[in-house]
Amino acid sequence: MNRSSVVTGLLILSTMGLAGLWLGAVRSGAVLDSDRDSLGALARRLADCEPSRPCKHLVYVRSDAMPLSVRGVPEIVEASRALGVPLTILPAHALFEPADETALDALRMALVEAGATVHFPAVVVMDTGAPVGNALVGFKPAEIYESMLGPRLETLEQGAATGGLMATVAPVVGNVPERDVQLLATYPLPSRPGAFFRRAPGTRYISFDLGRVVYLHHLESNERFSAPGQLDFVPSPDGAFFVTPGARYAGLQFYSARQIFRQGTQGNARALDPLVVDETLRDEYPSVGILDREEDGSRVRYRVLTAWREGAQYRDYEFKFDTTGEITDIQSLNRKTAACQDLQLSLPILSKDGREMSARDERTGTTKVFRLGPNGACREVFDSGMQTTKATFNYDGALLAFGSRDGERTRLGDPRPAIYVVDRRTGETTRIPESTSKSLTIPEFVGPDSLLFLVAGSRANDPSELRLICCVR
Repeated sequence: MNRSSVVTGLLILSTMGLAGLWLGAVRSGAVLDSDRDSLGALARRLADCEPSRPCKHLVYVRSDAMPLSVRGVPEIVEASRALGVPLTILPAHALFEPADETALDALRMALVEAGATVHFPAVVVMDTGAPVGNALVGFKPAEIYESMLGPRLETLEQGAATGGLMATVAPVVGNVPERDVQLLATYPLPSRPGAFFRRAPGTRYISFDLGRVVYLHHLESNERFSAPGQLDFVPSPDGAFFVTPGARYAGLQFYSARQIFRQGTQGNARALDPLVVDETLRDEYPSVGILDREEDGSRVRYRVLTAWREGAQYRDYEFKFDTTGEITDIQSLNRKTAACQDLQLSLPILSKDGREMSARDERTGTTKVFRLGPNGACREVFDSGMQTTKATFNYDGALLAFGSRDGERTRLGDPRPAIYVVDRRTGETTRIPESTSKSLTIPEFVGPDSLLFLVAGSRANDPSELRLICCVR
């Protein structure tokens, strides 16, 4: 999809009577009613953006399956107003189905190729009716959106985008070999869970959020119970505890997994008080790694990372356990540490040993792995060279699994994602067969070489399916 074809398509729309609908509110940089936004509405707003009349525009893509993308709407609204750039808020489903008109479909695929469906939310910078550079992905507060989008817009004003960083769009996964795997089990679901689900180690339960409620769902019985929090109820790699962001940025909450399951079977888990609330970690999307443990399991050191509002940051803790495995004490070992402060990173997630972090480098649009050093220093140790969803580590860190546009379907103009595994030792990327989903999907490693992933239904209430496969090593 080239820039000229998108602009030409919009001019075609203009001749069809769609031009001239650039609302006065848009001209002034005000935000339009997101409930009325659609691909057609975006095209109408861009119809005036012809070569003789250049203009800047922001497109924010949200998904109801990603709660933070909904929560981020007022943040991008505030940022767009501060930047003085008009904004369209586009529902993700508008990009997953072909548009009826050729010009609209050209606009849809231009947004897809810019990375608008890699993760939600995604912000695409547009100039003269066409996307420029990689989408900016992940929830961010208004001031961060402003600080990251401002230089991009300034680059466009200077007319430097054609030869600079913004002109380069990172590729999605191309046509790669399929990995020979074994399907171990399928788990039908009555509806589509949140895209970011996690399995509770040592159990048959997965955690996910739906309608601002966290659930623990038994894969075999389909029984579920609600748990504390609103999103991202994330277990430790050993299944000892869960962490979840507190409401209104109150701090990270820690819950005993044993207490959660004891009370959950009685319907009381949601009323549990947290063991600890760390008020210094106020962000979302936590991940947990195990730094080390005593042989008898009496002491374990964990690292917990959060991100978004204050950048990627982590803190270390020591947990004490009695002989039955109950948590008896939790102590922080240091102050929170900002990781990779000189980089613009999105979608960070810790390795299982807590010493590495995968994240998307917004300068290149590619997913990388960074080694965490003292005082938040980090060293890039691997670059996938691709746009991906959150990338999860297997237990020894040699493999990364992620979602990206299905390379088998990319040539057909299909934005649907599939699951891929990359071996960091060899650099080889392989595709998991029959993993194409109709919505964003983020895989989860189960054990040393098994993988759990979601194949979503077409709509939120349509049946979905979780698939468990091996052996991906």
